Amino acid sequence: MADKSLHELEIEFTQWKTQQTHIVQRVDQLHNDMSEVKKAVFQAKWMLVGALVVMGLMNSDTFVDFLVGLGAR
Repeated sequence: MADKSLHELEIEFTQWKTQQTHIVQRVDQLHNDMSEVKKAVFQAKWMLVGALVVMGLMNSDTFVDFLVGLGAR
């Protein structure tokens, strides 16, 4: 390290700092993207749960009898 001049060390430091800034910006962007992915997964999970509940109701005899009873009135 003693072989490098002050100017060379300043250049290396500037390059390192630029690289670190780029990494931090990229991580921030990925964090925002991950938050959006988590929201989408949460919504998809509850849509599937809702679909399973509706399918369960549609396949149950009690629900079908209830609908037929409503139609008979």
